[in-house]
Amino acid sequence: MAWVAPVTRSTGTLITASIWNADIVANTLALKDPPTDSSVINEVADYTLTTTSFVDVDATDLAVSITTTGGAVLVHFHGSVRHSANGGGIFFDLTVDAARSAGDDGLAMAAADANGVIVTTPSFTRLIEGLAAGTHDFVLQWRTTAATATLFAGAGTSNRDVHPQFWAREVS
Repeated sequence: MAWVAPVTRSTGTLITASIWNADIVANTLALKDPPTDSSVINEVADYTLTTTSFVDVDATDLAVSITTTGGAVLVHFHGSVRHSANGGGIFFDLTVDAARSAGDDGLAMAAADANGVIVTTPSFTRLIEGLAAGTHDFVLQWRTTAATATLFAGAGTSNRDVHPQFWAREVS
C-alpha cells in the first residue's frame, strides 16, 4: 500500500468508515510496510570485471525497483571481493534512474595490499533524497583500476561462498 495524504477535516465533519479506512488504516499499513526491493545473490559463477569505467555489475540481479510516494530512499550494498593485482582497487557506485549517484570514484572501495590481498570489504548505505513520486530504479555499478576484480556471488567458491546483498527502501 502507498501513503495517501489525509484530507483536512473541519469541525463537525462526520468521519465515515471509508474516511477512517483511507486516512488511518491504509496509511498505518503504508508506514508499516514501505516500498522495498532487495536482491540476495546466489549465482552459479562469481562476477568478474576488467573495465576501468563504471558499469553495471548485473542489471538484472543487482538492480532493484520501487514505486515511492516521493521523498527519500535508503539504498544499501555489501559484498566480498578479490583483486588480481597487487595494489589494485575496486570501486562501487549506484545509478538512480540511470544517473550515477556519487560520481568521482563512487560510494565504496576495496583496495588490495602489496600482496594482492583485499584489506577492506566494500559496503555502503546511501540516503537518496528528493525523489518524486513514482517508480525508481537503482542499479549497482563497479569498476577496477586494472587487472581483474571479482565480486563473490554465492557460487560455491571454496572459502568464499558468500552472498552480496543490494536493497532499496522508501523512508519518507
